[in-house]
Amino acid sequence: MFKATRAIYDALTATGALKGVNTNENGKTSAVTIPFQAPGGGSYTIIFANSDDDTDTAVRVFKLFHVGMFKKAKALEACNEMNNKFRYVKFVVDKDGDLNAEYDMTVRGCDPAAASVEMVIRFSKIIEEAYPVLAAACR
Repeated sequence: MFKATRAIYDALTATGALKGVNTNENGKTSAVTIPFQAPGGGSYTIIFANSDDDTDTAVRVFKLFHVGMFKKAKALEACNEMNNKFRYVKFVVDKDGDLNAEYDMTVRGCDPAAASVEMVIRFSKIIEEAYPVLAAACR
């Protein structure tokens, strides 16, 4: 497990407030995952992923929504609206039609553990506020 991943995991579990914090590893990436309930009954997972000890930590929420072919224009409009409103999270629709939330957190020159706790708070608050707008555009 990469150093930043371990520090993030330790910091998030030490809060005692987050349930279901877990780690996953494959050959090139180690990650910390935290599940959340979305407004309206859905769910999402915040992922902190590292591919080595020296790079940024990718903070992601994959598949917040799936965007159908006929909803793509509205979904992109809603993403642009939310991207203009929120500075720490970028909402994107990928080539598979999944609406994702993204942020790249630096690990050099900062404390990844402290930053990860702040990013969980920011991500969850932003998604809670953006969710109804995005849901209306995607459904």
